[in-house]
Amino acid sequence: MASGPSGSEELGGLSPREVQVRLDLADAYLRNDEPRMSLRELLRIQRAASGFPRYQFTLGYTQFMLGNWPAAVEALERTVALDPGHAEGWNNLGLAHLALEDFTEAEFAFRRALEIPTYQTPEIAALNLALLHLERDDPVAARQYADRAMALNWRFGRAYLLAAEIEVGQGSLEAAVDLLRRGVEADTANVRVVLTLAEYLLLAGRDQEAEKWLLLVIEAAPDGPEAKTAEGYLLSLGRVVEHEFEEGDGQERRGLEKADSATELTTPPAPAPSSPSTLATSSAISSETLADSMYIVQVGGFLDQRRAKALRDDYVAKGYPAGTVEVTHAGRQWVLVYIDAFRDLDAAQRRAREFLSLENVDTEITRVGMGRYLPLDSP
Repeated sequence: MASGPSGSEELGGLSPREVQVRLDLADAYLRNDEPRMSLRELLRIQRAASGFPRYQFTLGYTQFMLGNWPAAVEALERTVALDPGHAEGWNNLGLAHLALEDFTEAEFAFRRALEIPTYQTPEIAALNLALLHLERDDPVAARQYADRAMALNWRFGRAYLLAAEIEVGQGSLEAAVDLLRRGVEADTANVRVVLTLAEYLLLAGRDQEAEKWLLLVIEAAPDGPEAKTAEGYLLSLGRVVEHEFEEGDGQERRGLEKADSATELTTPPAPAPSSPSTLATSSAISSETLADSMYIVQVGGFLDQRRAKALRDDYVAKGYPAGTVEVTHAGRQWVLVYIDAFRDLDAAQRRAREFLSLENVDTEITRVGMGRYLPLDSP
């Protein structure tokens, strides 16, 4: 009597253990921002593992990180076809459709993710929907989804930031301040929320109140980019903030405290919704070139042009091809600062890692034209 195929034969000659190991290795490469290495491992087990949702999900994530948007959509569509309850797959599928500027399909995918009761962080999909509606110039729907994100996770700082941004865009500065106070109460360690609260207080002419929060930013995260921004604002108010220096190298003592990291968010972190835009541009690159797709290593965003130019000049003096660009977003004029820009994502990520090693300052890698959406759900 002929026997049926063994488990190894069904997996293309690979043992289940080897498939598992290579999937784990692919995930590890992604965590280290090495999507090409991840793809290499995935291709080795393609025949054996292509029928598993986890494989397709990791493949979709990898292709997304490589900028292969159609391939990412294809893999993520297979993910949710194999497992319709794969909420993270639906969320990432929405982001892949956004990269292709297919807003209708993106909205459908985000909604599907939000409807799945086992989704561990549904606030991510809710906020992506808020951001989508904001780009469609529908602040009412955007605010509704931002509120839903806050209801799903009352400590989700990004939701408070976006809701406040919407209020400012509609001329309700006091409402924005009230929202950010709630955000600070929900998570006092989120220095990005604290800094944005201080900025809005400065806009309202309430300098003394703002000063208190600016000092808190520096105290809570003295080596983060938020602290550098806070120092600039304090200098404009006539306050001088001194730093301690390590002996020998003359470098400021730095040690960034990350704010508002959800369990499914990836590193490096994407810009928080309060940032003026991840739709950043480089003054050294033409608008025609930017339309093609660029990855920008962004180090800051300011309402005060003087602070932006001061930060840019700091990095130019250090030899970086830094620049600034003005961006209108949600009715506000922001000045963004970048240190470099690339057509290739890997090159931008390498530059960001190099910059972090040299300067001990986090950056935000942004794909021009992609919109201001939260990161992919990681494998």
